[in-house]
Amino acid sequence: MTAQPTEKTEQPEISASGLVVSYKAPSGRRRLVLVAVDENGVWLVYDVPAGSTKVKSGVLVDRLLGVQEKVEEARALAVNYAACQTAFAQGRREEHPNPNPLPKPTRVPIQTIRQHAAWAAVTPAAERDLAAEAAWFEHVLTLANARSSAAVTPEPETVAA
Repeated sequence: MTAQPTEKTEQPEISASGLVVSYKAPSGRRRLVLVAVDENGVWLVYDVPAGSTKVKSGVLVDRLLGVQEKVEEARALAVNYAACQTAFAQGRREEHPNPNPLPKPTRVPIQTIRQHAAWAAVTPAAERDLAAEAAWFEHVLTLANARSSAAVTPEPETVAA
């Protein structure tokens, strides 16, 4: 009995920050899937060519508009997207003949993508800070409401006097 040769399947590479995932496209070129956030706090996932300085735009993979959709959901989406693209490049997605899972790709200028990616690099820490600030604000409101309901309201006669 001879052993079957194992086929080497390349996996997407995830950066230490988890905000960049790279994969090899069917053309053999490297691509990056970037987790980003815009000025409104909406998380985005972009697909751009890796290592090219002449790139003018990238592709918007998805915009996470749900209230609960934050950086962790965007990271999971980026990894899943890169894994699907890798599987297609390796011929393991026969049920999907089109390499692009986006029906009508939306092009976004590379400068915008770079700005959003830069904001994402600092936003996860800021999200934690804002969560603590929101909890503090809720605590202050609770105390203020408790004090106002405990305050003695003056009798109508004393007000008229």
